[in-house]
Formats: sequence, C-alpha cells, structure tokens
Amino acid sequence: MFFIFGLGNPGKKYRFTRHNLGFWVVEEMAKRYDARFWRRKCFSRMAVIPKKFDEPIVLIKPQTFMNLSGKSIFCFQNKYQFSLHKVLVVTDDFNLPTGYIRIRARGSSGGHKGLESIISFLNTEEFPRLRIGIGPVTEGMPYEEFVLEELGEKYRELYSKIVETAVSAIEVFITAGIEKAMTEYNGRKII
Repeated sequence: MFFIFGLGNPGKKYRFTRHNLGFWVVEEMAKRYDARFWRRKCFSRMAVIPKKFDEPIVLIKPQTFMNLSGKSIFCFQNKYQFSLHKVLVVTDDFNLPTGYIRIRARGSSGGHKGLESIISFLNTEEFPRLRIGIGPVTEGMPYEEFVLEELGEKYRELYSKIVETAVSAIEVFITAGIEKAMTEYNGRKII
C-alpha cells in the first residue's frame, strides 16, 4: 500500500493558493482514477485507488493546516505501520522555479513549514517528497503572503498543467520506483 500525502490548508479561502498545490495533485490523481475523498481518518480526508496498481494507493489531504501536517502523517504511520519508502509527500516549494518539479528520497525542510512539521513528528528526514516549484517569490512580498495569495485564472491554468505532470511522476514513483521518477522528472522544464 502506498500513501500519497498532498499538503495544503483546508477551507475555501485557501483552495486556489500556491500553498495548496499538494491538494491539487492528489485531487487530480483521484479524478484520474475515479476515486472520491469521502473517508475521514487521522485528521485527514482520504480516497483509495484500490485496483489500478499492484498495491492500493491511499490519497490523503491532511486537514490540520500546513504547519501541523506531521500530526496526520504520524497518525497514519502509527495506524498502518508502513515503511516510509511507501510514502510520498507532495508540496509547493518557493525555492524551486515555477515550471519544475523535484522528487527526492530524503532531505531537509528547506524552510517549508509543512515539511518541518512532518520531520518533527516522524523524527526523520528520510521520507520521499515531490516538490512543485512556485518561485521566485514576488519581490518585496513576504513569503507567507506569496504562498497564500489567491491565484487568478491564468495561474490556475498554468499550474493545472504542472499538476498533471506531477500525477504522472507519482505513477512512475509507484510503478517503477523513486530513482526512475527522479531520472524522468527532475530538471525537466514542464512549462
């Protein structure tokens, strides 16, 4: 069983912000495989893709707000006792230029509050993540304001193409492993 955690903030206020791209990705994957987010477990909404891959895929949107994302992942890890190589955390990254995604097997938070929370709750940096570039930050704008800025239609269309590519990268991660996904998607400009 694979657990794909898309990070974001719950509520309509944050739906179309850069900080919710993790939610966008798992929602797109659910749509692609006709899965619905109807279950509530571990402070999260979840959907299950049961039979399209060799193993079930659990798509998760933590409802704890970004800064407490680790609470949800920690709960799932305690409940299911999964190995962290069966996890993929999907999030935005203002240190990565818009138009790129980056997959890594481990690493620091890079200043991302959601990743900081996960690292703190799990007490390790050893978990795979897929970061979606949203940089550079608009000059003179605080980071917090930039990531929570509501995106207009032009940017929503732009990011929807990136989100589709991120879902394809997740499919490679699940079927062929992280090394293959890194080789195919890291450093490749999407838009």
